[in-house]
Amino acid sequence: MSMPRTLAAAAFGTVSLLALAGCSSAPADAEAPETAAEDYYPITVTDMAGNEVTIESAESVAITDNRFFQLAADWDLPISVAPRDLMSPENPLADDEEILNIGTHSEPDFEQIVAADPDLVINGYRFSGEENAQGVQDAAPDAAFVEMTGPEDQSVDEYVVESLTLMGEVFDRKDEAAALIEEFHAAVDGAKAAYDTDSTVMGLITSGGEINYANPIDGRGSSIFFDLLDLTPAETAAIAQGPYVVIGSL
Repeated sequence: MSMPRTLAAAAFGTVSLLALAGCSSAPADAEAPETAAEDYYPITVTDMAGNEVTIESAESVAITDNRFFQLAADWDLPISVAPRDLMSPENPLADDEEILNIGTHSEPDFEQIVAADPDLVINGYRFSGEENAQGVQDAAPDAAFVEMTGPEDQSVDEYVVESLTLMGEVFDRKDEAAALIEEFHAAVDGAKAAYDTDSTVMGLITSGGEINYANPIDGRGSSIFFDLLDLTPAETAAIAQGPYVVIGSL
């Protein structure tokens, strides 16, 4: 007997949150974690691009990689500037006017980074392109620049483990990072167990009020789950025949 669709959907949702946001939300009654101790720095880390980076301080942090916005909120990191327009409205940092707003990757306001004068930059994803990455570096030339975009052939599992491990090293949160990695792997195992292997899967993406097909190899948003969860892609004929599960992305 196949697993109920509601359980499968819940498992997919859990993995989605962990894989794309990099963490789960902290309990409402949990105490806010302290920021990394001053005596922890300076440290030298190897970022996701393979660069050795020495971090002298993390009192003022610029973050452009939206995969780690929720992590920044959950860990109560001292974010001074970020593209808040890219944040989920559910993220408490989105409405924090004390965080200078870069805007979006399409029309970034790098002057906000200059004004914030951060001592550490966490850069990546939509800002990993040469023009935007250089713009961020030029706006904060004295800041330690940690690139969070890994090699193109890196698997989702490898990226989640390596990036969370790196963030734990950067902010002296190694135990918290290890716990998130364990939670991620548990979510992946749960999703695989819930998936009905007789069902094929189709990825969809919505943009500008339109719903489009996201291919299972490199389609935006949903394609990462096919390899991660060993999903069977739906061929055109199979879509009409079913059964199938749909996973989508905004």
